[in-house]
Amino acid sequence: SADQLRRLLAACRSCQDRWGRDAYDLFAIMGNFGPRISEALDLGFNDFQPLRQDLFFFVRTLKKRGKNVPKDPRAGGMVSDRIYVSEEERGLLEEIVSHRSKMYREGGKLFRFTPTAGRKAFAYFAGLAGLPVRTSPHSLRHTAATMLTRANNRIGIFAKVRLRHALSATEQYT
Repeated sequence: SADQLRRLLAACRSCQDRWGRDAYDLFAIMGNFGPRISEALDLGFNDFQPLRQDLFFFVRTLKKRGKNVPKDPRAGGMVSDRIYVSEEERGLLEEIVSHRSKMYREGGKLFRFTPTAGRKAFAYFAGLAGLPVRTSPHSLRHTAATMLTRANNRIGIFAKVRLRHALSATEQYT
């Protein structure tokens, strides 16, 4: 839920070291925009270049590997999806990217977590936030779908486009 996401992000913020801020940035992107953990960890600074003039960023997806999917030249010729955002959400992303560019060299990856470290960080901060034990990083994808659906008062094109799958699957998430 949105409340659980707020508690998770507050737990990350309470940790004053770099890992707390890294986890906050990662989980804020996952909980608000719905990428899978592997997709979020694969994000690079260049994926956010379109935000300067448009309202989307790129996510390289592993789900479409091997399929006859057109490659996007703006995404460096990778098989990728666009995640569309609002003006308000653009501000959150610009803040995260700006902060991360001060920590790491632009042009590289946004996060230095491995998938295993990302899952362990999630388990640690979820425990601090008092979330149920069986909560996983994939729960953030469900949270993003639920918040988007509630904001638009219906399941529809908004959640389908952001989560990048069929409407029937989107209904399952919410």
